[in-house]
Amino acid sequence: MNNIHDNTNDPVIWLYVICYNEERILPYFLKYYSEHVDKIILFDNQSTDRTRAIAENCQNVEVRSLNTSGKFSELALMETRNTCWRDATSDFCIVCDADEFLYFNGGSLKEFIRSCTGYDVYVPVGFDMVSRIFPTFDESYLWDKIKNGAISPGFLKPVLFNRRSIMAMNFAPGSHSDKPKRIDRRRHRIYNSLSHGYKLRLLHYKYIGLDLLYEKHVKDRRSRMIASEFEQHKFGAHYLEAKENLEAIFLFLEKKSINVFQSNFPIMYQWRYRMEFIFGYKALRERYFVPLREWTRPLRRKIRNFIKV
Repeated sequence: MNNIHDNTNDPVIWLYVICYNEERILPYFLKYYSEHVDKIILFDNQSTDRTRAIAENCQNVEVRSLNTSGKFSELALMETRNTCWRDATSDFCIVCDADEFLYFNGGSLKEFIRSCTGYDVYVPVGFDMVSRIFPTFDESYLWDKIKNGAISPGFLKPVLFNRRSIMAMNFAPGSHSDKPKRIDRRRHRIYNSLSHGYKLRLLHYKYIGLDLLYEKHVKDRRSRMIASEFEQHKFGAHYLEAKENLEAIFLFLEKKSINVFQSNFPIMYQWRYRMEFIFGYKALRERYFVPLREWTRPLRRKIRNFIKV
């Protein structure tokens, strides 16, 4: 293979997704990606709602079964994400969840690939989208109704990669990290959207409808968790959040959220994202923001008293 990147002029993209009871968001997911990829391979993890029927009624969608004996097994999902695309004859692959939308601010995903050649793995900037209401599907795009989101360092996920050059992705649980290996054993090249004007964005539509999200956690996740996996690895710990904690997460995201579809983000917003990415938000807050607030407290008190006078 003389040039593993010769496939970018007219790239063929296949998408792989694992679903369990995603009948609400799946119509939005399929409408969007059916316009950007050549084939969608959906693994139905024994859904009990209309997920499978919705997928089977969509063109260019191949439905496969994933049997985990009725349980939520992150180890089984991780294994599937790492092996499902091995039979792909496409040029590029996307491996994502049903609530993740890979968006290029400038056109189609194929146009993005044509404009950014020479890379093996593409890492978008992540956003947690937030809305109190889960909109009913009416043939429109989900972001036509929900445009605000909060930047999320945890969602710098390598969901798009070059099938012709990558031999293994080695996804970790949740696909939040990876250790790619190239076919020719050379060091892989990573496109990081942080350094390219935030052009490639991963929109995470999880925090949509507080009551529905809590119901989903209780009904579809907690009841299916494997005790041994949880005890050993703590997989699915976030599904045990109390409703009050989810409410706090919603309030936090709403406070941080901006319109993610603007062309240029504020400089301070970009700076904060980079700092959070490097240090982690919690560590950044404890190391810099809290001490700074305490150090400036007397000065701020004097200013308030002066203003009152």
